Amino acid sequence: MSVFPPPICAATCKTVITQSVHFDGTSKYTAHDGAVTVLPLETDLANALDTALETTGWYVICTAGIDESLYETVAEWTEAQVKLFGYTYLSDTDPVGEIFFRSHGWCGLIDDDDLPGDVPQANHYLNVAAVAKCLSFPAGSETWAYKRLASVYPSKLSSTLIKSITDGNSNYFTQIAGRNVTMNGKVRANEWIDVIRGRDWLQNDMQLRIFSLLLMRPKIPYTNSGIALVQNEMIASLKSARDRGIVAEDEFNEDGELVPGFTTWVPNSLSIPASQKAARNLEGCGFNARLAGAIHAVRVDGVLTY
Repeated sequence: MSVFPPPICAATCKTVITQSVHFDGTSKYTAHDGAVTVLPLETDLANALDTALETTGWYVICTAGIDESLYETVAEWTEAQVKLFGYTYLSDTDPVGEIFFRSHGWCGLIDDDDLPGDVPQANHYLNVAAVAKCLSFPAGSETWAYKRLASVYPSKLSSTLIKSITDGNSNYFTQIAGRNVTMNGKVRANEWIDVIRGRDWLQNDMQLRIFSLLLMRPKIPYTNSGIALVQNEMIASLKSARDRGIVAEDEFNEDGELVPGFTTWVPNSLSIPASQKAARNLEGCGFNARLAGAIHAVRVDGVLTY
C-alpha cells in the first residue's frame, strides 16, 4: 500500500509590496506625485527598484502590470540584494532564466491553451497571493508548497505542462484531492524558496545580535573572553534558527553517535596577528549548520496478508 500525494502528472519579513509605480506602456511611468518622466523602460524600472530600497521593512518584490520581457531585469537586480522576487507569467514558458536564486515564477494559466486575455484577472496576481500567504508564516516555519490561496483560481493544466513547469523549477496553483494548493515552492535556480528566506533571516538575525553586542557593551576586549561573547551571539542566533525550523536539531545517527545541528568556531586571541588586532577587526569566526528541510512527498510500502 502506498500513501503519497498524487503523481505530478495528476490533476520576520511580512511586507509584500512597498510602493507602486505605474508603467503606462513602453517608455514612461507615472509616479505617486503625478510627475511623468520619459526614460527607456529598463532604466526607469531599475530606478524605481533603487528608490524602493529607501523604504525599509520589506522583503519581496511582486510585479504587477509590467511586461513579462522585463522580469529578468528585475531578477538581475534582485540577485544583488537580500530580497526575493515573485512574479506571475501567463504562458507555457517561464520568462526568467534558471540562474537566479532569488526569483520564483508562478504560472497563472487555467488551461494550457489560454491566452493572457483568457486568464481571469485575479490570476494575473497569483504571485501576490502566494507571497502574501507564505510571508504570513515566520521564516523557517513554512514551505511554499501545499498552501491554500485566497481569491485566485486553480489551474487545470495538462500533465505535460505541469511536468515542464516542475522540471523548470517554476510553481503553479492547482487542485489536489479536492483542495486548491500551491505546488513546488522553488526559485528558478532549483533551490527551495523557504531555504533562501531562512538563510536571509539567519544572516539578518546574527548581524543584529552581534551589532547589539557591540552597541550595548562599553567595550569588547580583543581577548579570548571578548571573542567568546561574539561566539555566544552566534550560538544564540543559530539556536533561534533551530527553534524556527531553519536549522536541524541535534540527532543521533545509526551508531548512536550525536550529530549536532550546528557547530561554531572562533579564533584564539593569541593566534591573531598584531596588525589585525590593531585594526580591531575580528575575523575567522564561522559555523556549520544542517538545514532542517521539509517533507513534500511520502511513500509507504506495505503488504496485506491473512
